[in-house]
Amino acid sequence: MIPGFRVAAALALSAAGAFALLVPANAQNGSQMGISRCSTRPYGNGQVELSISFTNRSVKVAQAVDFAVQRNGGLGEVRDLGNFTQGALIAHNWVFPQGRLPGTGQPTCQVLGIIYRNASAWANPNPPY
Repeated sequence: MIPGFRVAAALALSAAGAFALLVPANAQNGSQMGISRCSTRPYGNGQVELSISFTNRSVKVAQAVDFAVQRNGGLGEVRDLGNFTQGALIAHNWVFPQGRLPGTGQPTCQVLGIIYRNASAWANPNPPY
C-alpha cells in the first residue's frame, strides 16, 4: 500500500447483497481520481464481487491507486495497478471469498493514495482511519 497508510483490520462478512453507490467525482479530497461507481454483489459460493469505476483527472499517469472500502463499520483496502491515463474510465472488479470483504451493506469507496509513473505520490490527508 501507499507509504504512511495504516492497514485496516478485516472484519467478518455476515451477509452478501447487491448494493451500489455513486460517489460525486469531486468528493475525492484532491486526489484527481473521480469515483463513479462503488458496488458489491453476490458472486456465488458465498463470495462477494466488489466493482469500482474511476477516472484519472490528472495529467500524470497513475500506476497504483489504493481505495478504502467501507461497509457498515467494516473497513478494507484494495489496490488497482495499471497505467491509468488522463480521462480514461477504469472499471475493475475484485472477488472476495466469504468473510474476506469487511462489513455488510452498501459500500462507499474513497481514494487513499496514488503512485504516479513519474514516481510522485498523493496521500489522502483525511483517510477514514
